[in-house]
Amino acid sequence: MTARRQLQGAKSTTSEAQRQRVLEALRVGPQTTHDLRCLGIYQAPARVIELRRRGFSILTERFTLWDRDGFAHRGAALYHLIEKPNEIVGLVRTVPNSSEVAP
Repeated sequence: MTARRQLQGAKSTTSEAQRQRVLEALRVGPQTTHDLRCLGIYQAPARVIELRRRGFSILTERFTLWDRDGFAHRGAALYHLIEKPNEIVGLVRTVPNSSEVAP
């Protein structure tokens, strides 16, 4: 099943919902700006920047995209999810104080 088909039901246009759809699509595989637009994400570069600021590593590859009418779209983006941020929730790293450290 394609990313488009999996995510077609998501209709919310909030930034958070769009970021979630971008992540879901990128977990399936690399996505173009056109692919993301078909998922209702019209400001894909903004959502990608927001995800990067949240710790996701997303690679942008520029290429020329030819649409079905034969028009070239130079500088289209192909996004690749490289890694996701550490999902450590609720863990606290304790550092011993000087009285607990053996000499």
